[in-house]
Amino acid sequence: MFTILLILFTFCNRNENKNNSNELFFAIDTTLISSPLTFNDIGIKISVPKKWDRLDLKKIEFHSINRIFSTNTSSQDTLRVLGIFADTLYKCYLFVSEVIASKELSYLLNLFDSSLTNMNKFKNLKGEFQKNGFLITQYLLQNQELVIFRLLSKSQNNRIFQLDYIIPRMFYDEKVARAVESSIGSLVSLK
Repeated sequence: MFTILLILFTFCNRNENKNNSNELFFAIDTTLISSPLTFNDIGIKISVPKKWDRLDLKKIEFHSINRIFSTNTSSQDTLRVLGIFADTLYKCYLFVSEVIASKELSYLLNLFDSSLTNMNKFKNLKGEFQKNGFLITQYLLQNQELVIFRLLSKSQNNRIFQLDYIIPRMFYDEKVARAVESSIGSLVSLK
């Protein structure tokens, strides 16, 4: 199981092109992902893993989500959840969010990096890659119960967005890994 995590995360540190662009190739299995969904607010389109259904945002307690998934930034910064997708059988989730920040993305990444030192329950790895014009910072956070892929980037309309894939470790297998890889690989800009 750890090998699958390492392989997927290693992709984020590989240089796929000979021209040093760090553009990353993802093996996209269209049988494992939905049709593309558009998020106009942040200027992206992405396919989510199949059978991960969209949840009704009106029924979610957002104060809890902001505490759990924020980048631990200042009180002026907020996380605006635009979509939550869940495989309710296996308790897997994808949160698509906009980070409304008073500072630049690099500042937020530094704050998040420093907050990780206080999260001693999680092993974490960090990688950076380019995909379809996005410079993406990916964190792989894992403990005995969860595997979390957090991706942060800025869209072409200068909106900071965050994708959180949260999977219980007991259900993280090769098929789920390929579905997450396919979903991340499907990310494109609207412009």
